Amino acid sequence: MSSDFVKSKKNLRDMLQVIDRTLPPRGKSKEIDEARLLITLPAIIYSSWRYHVIALSALDSKWYGVSDIDYFDIPLTISEIHKALKCCSVILNVRVSTEN
Repeated sequence: MSSDFVKSKKNLRDMLQVIDRTLPPRGKSKEIDEARLLITLPAIIYSSWRYHVIALSALDSKWYGVSDIDYFDIPLTISEIHKALKCCSVILNVRVSTEN
């Protein structure tokens, strides 16, 4: 695993922490506390000639879960463009599945 991959995951974690700090304190609203656990941040990370699609979400106030959803190689010809489209489809599926 490259250091860029680890840094990207750390940046996603930091983004979730910023979102958490902007919301009212825990315990003030049951709805907001439940919504905190539903926030999922998808990301596309470039590492070792591949694009990786990951998703990160808060498990509780201290722990975060990372899921490696999929990956695809860099398209080198127009006939391989379906690889990039596959990535877009995966990101949309992550967003739709977390909203249900």
